[in-house]
Amino acid sequence: MANSKLPLPQRAPRDSLRRKRAFDKQLDWYERTARALSAVPYLRMALAVAQRFEIHDDRAKVELQKALLDLRQCVNEAVLLYAEQSSYEQLQGMRIEFKSDPEEAAEAFEEVMQETLIELSRPVRKMLGLKTIVFRK
Repeated sequence: MANSKLPLPQRAPRDSLRRKRAFDKQLDWYERTARALSAVPYLRMALAVAQRFEIHDDRAKVELQKALLDLRQCVNEAVLLYAEQSSYEQLQGMRIEFKSDPEEAAEAFEEVMQETLIELSRPVRKMLGLKTIVFRK
């Protein structure tokens, strides 16, 4: 018997399970993306401190590169129907104009990442039935 020909009592649990799995996958994507967005500024700061004090430890650089790759993977996965349209557009808009001062460019990138993280929190909080947080600058 084909799936579409299942009696209604048998379709309801299957459909419910599909919706739950889709919800869980979408929530997991939002959580991974939020972690990646929040990790990059801290790791960049750790790398800057290590460089300032001439600490030659490549772990901070490796961790930063890994976090950036994780973030890139999350951005790429947004098109797999995990992200809402607004979240997808916010992630695609994470572009920074080239700045000659690397520190200024890094600060601008962190600001865009923070704004993106705030925007991504909205659909997640809605999905979980949590109240909206008002972010103030």
